[in-house]
Amino acid sequence: MAAQARLVEERELQKRLTHVDTLVGELQKLPDLASRALVEELLSTVLDLHGEALARMIEALGPRGEAATDRLLERMAADDVIRGVLLLHGLHPLDLRTRVEGALESVRPYMRSHGGGVELLDVVGDTVRIRLEGHCKTCPSSTVTLKLAVEKAIYEAAPDVEAIEVVEPQHAEGPPQIAGLVALPVISASNPRPASRPSVTVSGEWVTLAARASHVNNGSVVKTTADGEAVLIARTGDVFYAYVARCPACAGGMEAASLDGAVLVCDECAGRYDIRRAGAGIGSDFRIEPLPLLEDSGVLRIAVPARLA
Repeated sequence: MAAQARLVEERELQKRLTHVDTLVGELQKLPDLASRALVEELLSTVLDLHGEALARMIEALGPRGEAATDRLLERMAADDVIRGVLLLHGLHPLDLRTRVEGALESVRPYMRSHGGGVELLDVVGDTVRIRLEGHCKTCPSSTVTLKLAVEKAIYEAAPDVEAIEVVEPQHAEGPPQIAGLVALPVISASNPRPASRPSVTVSGEWVTLAARASHVNNGSVVKTTADGEAVLIARTGDVFYAYVARCPACAGGMEAASLDGAVLVCDECAGRYDIRRAGAGIGSDFRIEPLPLLEDSGVLRIAVPARLA
């Protein structure tokens, strides 16, 4: 009952936040500039007053380092609503680096499930620099998957971060490079493919799938679509994987693909692909294309695939 009441409370809060956004939008449309400026000044003054009051309340809790104070501050930082208000006023009890480190720690199990990892290199001002590790070094599509997961975790824990720089793994042909979080090519030396076959990349947009996590049984594969593209959702344990629904060996649509442990099996040519290693072929040089997928409270979201000639 307590969990259900909490869920209802969270939904009501989201409605209020949405209503605030709507009111702010309506305020900005007011034709009377003088009235609009007056309301904006009123809101700014009230926010300043609330910020000063919150700062004094935190100071009244006692000095940092005392067990009781630190426990209370940790509880405040763990509450989404309190954390958001404190961030609004620059009063978050945890510094930026600590919050980023916590975000990376929370996403590392997901990274490991895809054969990768992440290292925090530095936090300079409001810019975070990270480096991806593991199998994501050799598969650009997997790199996109992991970058998007890391980006989501960091921005949820630290919305005051202005930029995330990803230092690419060092390759023989050149020094490490800093790249954005989305735009990456797919074809690479480790992923050969006939030139006549289209490749797949992803945009940074996320699509919520009609299929929920509860619809995909452990050890099964479900074929669905994302923005008109056929995709496969595979599940092993509590981890979900998404792949383009096209076998790179026979170009089949994998209508009845199955899982053999952590191996995705094509129903037409029996091609086998390791879903835990970004779709690497077993006994072949082919690789089925992985796609960014995130599971959040039973909702499955996938980055929109886009065909390139």
